[in-house]
Amino acid sequence: MQTDGYASPPLDSCPVCNYSLRGLPARHRCPECGFEYDEHTRVWRPRNYWKFAGFTFVCCAMGFLQAWDAFSDGNRTKGLICASILAAVIAMTIYAYRRRPFLAVGPGGVFVKTGFSVVDHLRWETILDVSVHKGGERRFTFIRTVDGRKTEVGAVLRDMAEAYELRELVAAGLKRYAAPERETGAGGRGG
Repeated sequence: MQTDGYASPPLDSCPVCNYSLRGLPARHRCPECGFEYDEHTRVWRPRNYWKFAGFTFVCCAMGFLQAWDAFSDGNRTKGLICASILAAVIAMTIYAYRRRPFLAVGPGGVFVKTGFSVVDHLRWETILDVSVHKGGERRFTFIRTVDGRKTEVGAVLRDMAEAYELRELVAAGLKRYAAPERETGAGGRGG
């Protein structure tokens, strides 16, 4: 939806640093961290974080009740320990939410973050393809690079449909963003 040269960005916030991208052009860089995005950018995040949030809420409620009970009984030491643990759980939950895993496909390549790891940036000229395999109940989705490295990204994707969508978007991205480099022989795969 175009208005005054500005289009709605494909995302509300930067997947790398959570900076708000509202009001910015559809093709831009995050002002905070430099993450490049455009109208073709796609971001996946695991859907099971609500289960994590529910579990954390239950733990916090139990911690609050334990601390309240200890303070009511006059046991300040136990109450302070419970309150400290509760504060730590809340802080870790906020940190985990802000640093949650993601997978992003954009003009700069593919960005992958699983768990509390750092963001892995796979540039278009280094990407070979996406390999999707299903073995029994498990599925394996790897991004293969020209140097033989495999980056497992299946934990971020919800199902096989998302894995196949990733494969198609990476193939389109290789044509759109990396084609000139590959035709001239850069990246180790050109002709």
